[in-house]
Amino acid sequence: MPDTRLCYAMTIARGDVRITTSMVTVEFLPRGGETELIVTDQLVILDGGDLHGDRERGWGETLDKLTPFLRAHH
Repeated sequence: MPDTRLCYAMTIARGDVRITTSMVTVEFLPRGGETELIVTDQLVILDGGDLHGDRERGWGETLDKLTPFLRAHH
């Protein structure tokens, strides 16, 4: 399905020290009158300080803000 996927690479640093880098894919899939959102974050931890649970929690906090944002701007 065209135009349903957003892909990007990102690196997170603390000061001059790179701590993680990842390739992120966000898919938007129509499901009736709703949209299913799938986020895949292929993560490489460079310093051992950032953990899988930290990234999962961060995505959860970000996605929790998405619905109210979209409602306010619709």
